[in-house]
Amino acid sequence: MSGKENRKEIALKEGKPFVYVTCPLCGLNRILHKHEKGRIRFGNFDLKKGYFIQVRYVRGGRGSGFWLNPEESLTLKDAIPLQEYRDLLLQIKKRSQELVRVLKKVK
Repeated sequence: MSGKENRKEIALKEGKPFVYVTCPLCGLNRILHKHEKGRIRFGNFDLKKGYFIQVRYVRGGRGSGFWLNPEESLTLKDAIPLQEYRDLLLQIKKRSQELVRVLKKVK
């Protein structure tokens, strides 16, 4: 058994479990509970006003942050007619349709 396999086996036997939720659209995962509060919320992206394409600027250096430029950022409505985002939007559309088919089984 390799060192990595051994560490995994020990963690599975002795470690503390954390439950994660994985986004079925993008695969990003988040811990389900943090500090006894539910952390996962779907629907917090405003489909009309939220920036689907965000242009952010950074100067660099510790603590400089990322600064959103709303004038260069795009809502979904703004991005739909642009060819450069077509493939990305089609991927989201296809995956969303697949997700709806699977979720129809939820009662």
